[in-house]
Amino acid sequence: MSDGEDFGGNGEGGRLPLSVVQQETQRYGPASTPEPPRKIANAPRPDEQPPTGFQRAMGALRVALPLVQRVLPLINPNVGSVVSALMGQQTHGRPMPPPVNLDPIEDRLIDLQSRHHGLHSQVLEQNASLNRIEDNLDAIRDAMERNAQAQKELREDLKAVAGRIKVFGFLVFGMVSLSMLMSVGLYLYLHHLIR
Repeated sequence: MSDGEDFGGNGEGGRLPLSVVQQETQRYGPASTPEPPRKIANAPRPDEQPPTGFQRAMGALRVALPLVQRVLPLINPNVGSVVSALMGQQTHGRPMPPPVNLDPIEDRLIDLQSRHHGLHSQVLEQNASLNRIEDNLDAIRDAMERNAQAQKELREDLKAVAGRIKVFGFLVFGMVSLSMLMSVGLYLYLHHLIR
């Protein structure tokens, strides 16, 4: 390390002195020229535009999909089958699950619809009967109001008749009393004449 050799501590950025480079060149031969960089398959060409964000996201999704298909069945087996069905792929050669038989559900729905129609018709009949009962109650209420009005008028007529009967009774009583007084007076007068 003579000749002022410095391997990186003197502020020259860690460069070797020229004498060391010459010695190494004589010992090993001239340095080979570096190979030109190889083109990356997916690198954009100068005449092409760079991929959009959507294209990058779809590429990332294609890369992540096998991993997601392996991880999701561990979390929930149904999620994996749903995702694979959505993506239109079968997972690792496994057959697709058999189609679900919806006939019992459809039969149950038909039964529920028929019951619903039956209940609907019953509700309509009950509404019609309730309307008839309400009409009858209105008629009864009107009849009761008319009866109450008639009873009120009859009560007023009875009061008027009772007042007239009282007046007539007083007149009759007065006339009977007067006739009795006259009879007693006449009797006393005749009795006094006979003596």
